[in-house]
Amino acid sequence: MNTRIAMALLAIFAATPAMAQATGVITGELSYPSDQIPKEIHICAENVGSAQITCTNDHIVGSGDNAQTTYRLEVAPGDYRVFAILPEGTEFKPASGLDYRAYYSEFVTCGAQASCPSHQPITVKVEAGRTISDIGPNDWYAPN
Repeated sequence: MNTRIAMALLAIFAATPAMAQATGVITGELSYPSDQIPKEIHICAENVGSAQITCTNDHIVGSGDNAQTTYRLEVAPGDYRVFAILPEGTEFKPASGLDYRAYYSEFVTCGAQASCPSHQPITVKVEAGRTISDIGPNDWYAPN
């Protein structure tokens, strides 16, 4: 193959962000042990392998009588632990402390009942082009 053609093809592939930046999406419902969900809550996904953390504080508020607050977080493919956190410096100060992480955990999938035995965070696998739904980072009751 001609060197010029090979270099041109390499430049085209290097400039194609979709191929290099394929992502997946994590979504879920938010909750908080209060009468409202603080707008300061960030939802984060920590990559289990690299420890890289991606966050959003965009809350999607539904309408109607049973309006739910949800989130949508776009991340690179990989294994993640998803949590909600109130960032340092926020005016809202819960008793649990500002650095407390409310994970998507076995407690959440068990129904968030006192009889649920484990607060172990659940690792979710994200694949490119796919959406992982119902990941609620709502274990505000795990021991610190």
